[in-house]
Amino acid sequence: MFSVNELMEQIDCLKQSREMITNNFLSLSDMEKMAKNEESKLAYNEKAIALFCNDNGVHRIYFNIASMKDIDFLTQLLPQYGQRPLVADCIGKKPQLDAIERALCDIGFETYVHMSRWRTSHINYLPESKLQFMHDSDNFRKAELEDTEEIYRILYDTFDPVFSQLPTKEFLMELIKDGLVFCALMKGKIAAVECMQKVGRNGIYCYELAVIPKYRNSGVGCYVWQYAVSHFPECRNFTSWTDNRNTASNHLHEMLGFAYDGLLDYVLLLR
Repeated sequence: MFSVNELMEQIDCLKQSREMITNNFLSLSDMEKMAKNEESKLAYNEKAIALFCNDNGVHRIYFNIASMKDIDFLTQLLPQYGQRPLVADCIGKKPQLDAIERALCDIGFETYVHMSRWRTSHINYLPESKLQFMHDSDNFRKAELEDTEEIYRILYDTFDPVFSQLPTKEFLMELIKDGLVFCALMKGKIAAVECMQKVGRNGIYCYELAVIPKYRNSGVGCYVWQYAVSHFPECRNFTSWTDNRNTASNHLHEMLGFAYDGLLDYVLLLR
């Protein structure tokens, strides 16, 4: 546990340095929620701040450092949190992220994955007749609360929790209640899932697309995604993140009308 006010006071002190670097872009509400968790810990010295937390089983660090040359001050704080591996998510543009990556690797972190954000204001939809067929079919539907356990298992069987920011069971239930989780069925069983989040008034974040192994490369992932986004004709801003190594996912984004917007996420581990 920690005090949000104490954290903000320390951040204000470091802001006096125009060169301050950070990966802490958490909202105030997220920090307040984190502050109540007994496993969260705040550590700081004159040049660095480290906020440690257990994010659904993944141990993360959010840092503020006065400048790149002060990276050793962060090193002094790392022993105050004993859990490993420790994950640092760094979001920004390539030149700055390359410099942060080099600095963190110099103190013992290692690069785990690079991710890219994709965006579109116009989805390349399937023909209207195919969309209508999916809406009329029993093989596509919104998820229901009784699907929670199965969907939760599919997500955790599909994705690496280190960089996928997977939902807790409680958050997944909230998404289902809000009508933001969609299923494709094969022989009455869930074969693919698309989870979404609303962003502002007219935005949709395409949170997770998971297809069970038996039906990968069958096109069902594309279909359930199309089915899901077709429920939000008023939305003008769709975003998504992909692992740069996942060529199949990148190709699917391009096919649906997404384009890389220049924002990157470098995920590093301290083992």
